Amino acid sequence: MLGFNNKLEHLNQQQANEISAYKAMRQTMKDAMVYFALDAQGRIVETDESFKACLGLDSSKLLNQPLSAFIAPTAKNKPHIQQMTRAIKTQSHWHGAIQFIHDQGHEIWIRVILEPEKLGNDSQLAFAAYGCELTHTITKSRETEDLLKALNRSSAVIEFTLDGHVITANENFLDALNYRLDDIVDQHHRA
Repeated sequence: MLGFNNKLEHLNQQQANEISAYKAMRQTMKDAMVYFALDAQGRIVETDESFKACLGLDSSKLLNQPLSAFIAPTAKNKPHIQQMTRAIKTQSHWHGAIQFIHDQGHEIWIRVILEPEKLGNDSQLAFAAYGCELTHTITKSRETEDLLKALNRSSAVIEFTLDGHVITANENFLDALNYRLDDIVDQHHRA
């Protein structure tokens, strides 16, 4: 009987250590990332300072409001937002980038991990959301994409593999050299 009790005490201590590690990890994520929590209907029930700063709003304008109220109207019907909405309804995990509208009208992008869990002592399932702000990264990516599109429209462009074989070329290149794309794809640039 004593051996059985020792095993139970050891198992109990092991589980207590795991719970402690989980709580520490969760707190570290809350401290290091943008954080907000949703109830089972998708209403904001908790926010941190980072989330409030990202949206330019204080708690009085965020709490008890549906998360969807702060999502950019142009994003609400996009597949990833529809998937997030389904995840909230089915109480399942979701991750992706959400396009919010800042209080001053400009867009804010936050990459979010939405994890179902019981918050506090409440037995009702809710969602903890951990994220990082991506607005600068997405803006720069769009600027780079726009620059590449402009270069492609105004310049003769040809793409090669690392070993020098042609992948593709734009119409400006083909017209300037009187080539057809079929004639040069997979050819080595020295051929």
